[in-house]
Amino acid sequence: MIKTCILLISMTLMLLTPQYVLAQGAPQREASPDQNPQKVKLVLAYHMRGLEMLYTNNTISTRENFCGCTADSALNNLTIRELSTLATGKGEPVDDKKMKIKVQAKCLHYIIKENEYERCYTNPRFVTMMRTEQGFRDMCTCMGDKISVFVKDYGEDLMAYAVERFPNRRSI
Repeated sequence: MIKTCILLISMTLMLLTPQYVLAQGAPQREASPDQNPQKVKLVLAYHMRGLEMLYTNNTISTRENFCGCTADSALNNLTIRELSTLATGKGEPVDDKKMKIKVQAKCLHYIIKENEYERCYTNPRFVTMMRTEQGFRDMCTCMGDKISVFVKDYGEDLMAYAVERFPNRRSI
């Protein structure tokens, strides 16, 4: 099961490098007194770039959820210099390990849920397992929901393991 989850995370992150991880759903709120307004501005720019560039095959709702989640994570875990790089695509690259573990891992459940549902729904072998169309949809929804919950609960730990286990891989 852990190998399967690591594989799913690996496939999901295939395109996620710091240069492309510019997508983050920026929180739609004003900077709180303890937040640097410059950081919030950079996160909003990062969010907009992400919505335009990342996971374009997913629904806009899924992308907005993913980008919003990662924007929150980026705001809380990255420096102004790192946020500037993500917002503009220029500057020093953000540490890949930090980006994957502290920003992306806790948000991948949005993408994985939709992708798992689609993978199930387009698999002809699963069609033959269910007697009705509704049963088939329910099964695929359940699969997407369950893997999503697993990744939401353990994604950060799994990502840390995968990054340590495969340090030279660009995509885990």
